[in-house]
Amino acid sequence: MKTIKILFLSFFFTVKIFGQTENFTNFELRTIDSIQFYQSKTAYQNHINHDTNLIKLTTEEIKLPMKKGTRDLPRTYQGETEPYYEYIGFIPEVSCYVIRELHYEGSWVYLVDSVYGYLRFHMTNEPRISPNMNYVANLSEEFGMESVPIGVQIRKIEKENDGSLDYRPALVEIYQFFWVPEELVWKNNSTIQIKAIEMNYYDGIQEKSTNLMVPYIYLEIEMK
Repeated sequence: MKTIKILFLSFFFTVKIFGQTENFTNFELRTIDSIQFYQSKTAYQNHINHDTNLIKLTTEEIKLPMKKGTRDLPRTYQGETEPYYEYIGFIPEVSCYVIRELHYEGSWVYLVDSVYGYLRFHMTNEPRISPNMNYVANLSEEFGMESVPIGVQIRKIEKENDGSLDYRPALVEIYQFFWVPEELVWKNNSTIQIKAIEMNYYDGIQEKSTNLMVPYIYLEIEMK
């Protein structure tokens, strides 16, 4: 693992780079305007099919079709020590499901392999898939009582020889405490764009002040 510190907008924050097989060793960060962000957002397709007709839902369970049989997950509260699940969707291009695992302390999102039903890619929210279907990004590293996202994770999607989804830890993790990312989209296969709120304004926004203009900033991170 390599850890580098980047100076951006007068702030230092940390980028952690995992593994030796990727070329993501150099990052260019820049501000963009809202027009650029919304152009990318309009063009971007996340490829998650939310149609529940692809699966079977009962009162008690989510039944995910596998290569053989089903993976059955409870969808009702099981008590403080056991998780239950919500169905988010299916990504046909990589043949995996997206589900939310709920606990009494919070929730996590996973990709579920459609061959054996393995839960992969521990995430804090719904993932964003790159246009070439090779990478998945999500906002990450929440903290505090209100669970504020402060970072970004990027992982590579790979398959085993039998077609099952391979487990891959994050290739890249970005940590910082100066802005709260609100939305993330892929501009292309190596560039993500983020809509964020400066941390100094976040508390006021949480209080829903009617007199507060939200000072969004728009960021672009290109991996080279």
